[in-house]
Amino acid sequence: MTQFVYFVPGDGGAAPALLAAIGLGHVGPAASGRIDKGPEAKPGTLVRSTAGGATGRLAFNDLLLWRPEPERRWWLGFDEQAPPGPDDLIRASGTTPGLPVVLGDGREWECPTARDGDGTCRLPMRIGLDAEGKDTFDVIAARAALWAMAGEAWEHAMAEAVAAGEGAETPAGGMTIAKAVEIAAECLATNYRVGVTEVKALGLLTTRNARDVLAALIDWKAFIEMVAAASAEAPATAGKKNDT
Repeated sequence: MTQFVYFVPGDGGAAPALLAAIGLGHVGPAASGRIDKGPEAKPGTLVRSTAGGATGRLAFNDLLLWRPEPERRWWLGFDEQAPPGPDDLIRASGTTPGLPVVLGDGREWECPTARDGDGTCRLPMRIGLDAEGKDTFDVIAARAALWAMAGEAWEHAMAEAVAAGEGAETPAGGMTIAKAVEIAAECLATNYRVGVTEVKALGLLTTRNARDVLAALIDWKAFIEMVAAASAEAPATAGKKNDT
């Protein structure tokens, strides 16, 4: 299986707490090794996830495509001719079911659906009790951010539907493309061991399919179909009333 290789410059090493602090918490269980010369001829530590079953000695390979994350706290390396795909990066557990979306690599990635077209939450919920002894239902902490993003996508979707009519195809009207890409990348990170840097380096998102990922997040297609079905049923119902 093809995996990413990461380079963390300096003497900090690759302890899980450090990786999480610099934005690499999604790597999961990892193998690491010190090297004297990495990208830009700097010393540091190579890191590779072991979650995908990757084995073998870690060594710097200048034939890989290396890209720094924006703050240059680490570098991402991968084989440009055989980049990691969804089968390589799928999380072993804790994935959220959703809808397939073809991304920039031509492959289908499962994008999580947080809410049904009728607004029903599809995420796991914690059951508790309020001060009056009544049941409460709250999205589990691990999926709270995803639920919040679904709410944001829904608000923009409805704004676009109002502006363009009830046939709006994508749920990001009024949202900047940068924001749509940010949310889409976070959605992918729910089911895959990626972050925004990996998603961009692989060229997975476009100005179009980023909105498709958001559409999957709130099952916008199902909502549009429900609206169309209700609109088609309304004249028939009105006709029956007029006949009586």
